[in-house]
Amino acid sequence: MKFVKYDEKVDVLAIGWIMGEMYRMAPAFWGRNALDQLRIYWYALGSPKKHEWPEAYKKAEALGFEIPQLPKRSIGFKVDLASEDAIDLMDQMLNLNPKDRPDIKTILGHPYFSKPEETFNPFVSPVVPPKTNESFANNYFTEPTFGGEMVPNFAHIVN
Repeated sequence: MKFVKYDEKVDVLAIGWIMGEMYRMAPAFWGRNALDQLRIYWYALGSPKKHEWPEAYKKAEALGFEIPQLPKRSIGFKVDLASEDAIDLMDQMLNLNPKDRPDIKTILGHPYFSKPEETFNPFVSPVVPPKTNESFANNYFTEPTFGGEMVPNFAHIVN
């Protein structure tokens, strides 16, 4: 379903997808083609209702396609390591109806980017670490490999 209007709202949707992929560390809505991606998106986050986005229904009807009626849900179930602010922002940006998506100025004013009670530190990840007793270092640095091949320890080499 192609829509000919291209403005910043398309970029906002793309930013939301990329943000989701960064939190998941995997493709968010990977499909074989545009229709397949829509199908996956609707299954994951729900489909628009006819009264919410009549233009989409007109376009789908012209193409002989029926939009499934699936309940809306948050991206939070796919990005469980994201903060509440990150999930809220992604939910807003991932709205398929461009009229319901925030503009760039609104996004930049979102609490995800600016919380008055906190000092911004670009070196602190907004990803909430998983609650586990396991150590990252113990799991990933005990036997370093590259493609299954052991990586030598160069700490003993002196120039």
